[in-house]
Amino acid sequence: MQKVKRITLNGDWMNVAFDGIACSSWFVKNFSSDDIYVSLCECIRDTDACFCVPSKLAEEVFISTEMVERTDGIWIKGSGDVEVEAISWRPTI
Repeated sequence: MQKVKRITLNGDWMNVAFDGIACSSWFVKNFSSDDIYVSLCECIRDTDACFCVPSKLAEEVFISTEMVERTDGIWIKGSGDVEVEAISWRPTI
């Protein structure tokens, strides 16, 4: 089953999570006219320490298995339309 969400960012950090799964890899598509920033942790909000997805491009974002195996969501900052697909996931139930 494919897990995809399309959201509109409003300039603030937004959590994107999928109910009932834990994920280690996401595909983030940036449809906006500006760069967006992706963080794997709520505590990392410095854009210099985040993944940058340039305007009109997509990027695979993944967790180092040495840090943590999986997480239930990612944090994204920017403005405009974004699509997030959970690539590598497993049920949490």
